[in-house]
Amino acid sequence: MEKTPVKKKSASFVLICVLGFVAAALIVPAIMYHPLRETHPWFSYYLVAVMVVSVLSLLGIWKLKRWAFLVYAILFGVNQAIFALLIGGWLYLVLVLPVVVLVFSYRYFADFE
Repeated sequence: MEKTPVKKKSASFVLICVLGFVAAALIVPAIMYHPLRETHPWFSYYLVAVMVVSVLSLLGIWKLKRWAFLVYAILFGVNQAIFALLIGGWLYLVLVLPVVVLVFSYRYFADFE
């Protein structure tokens, strides 16, 4: 059997994946202490789902899978819409890190399978 060559990941690609995992980890304190828990009891469950889908998508991006990039982008859009509806505006931390991950991983989208 022929082995396919392993694609070497650049330092910037590794950095964006690490940033994505940091962004997913930042959801954990929000699950426990977010003020929306008081008015929307389902919000904690939503944040857990976002964290799980984010981590799975980032693992797929790390493995250069196109579906993972698309799932992460869709999750980003849905998440921004929900926060905009509930809060009436953007949360910059929820906005900035995923945008950085999406922009930089899009640069490598041609290498994705």
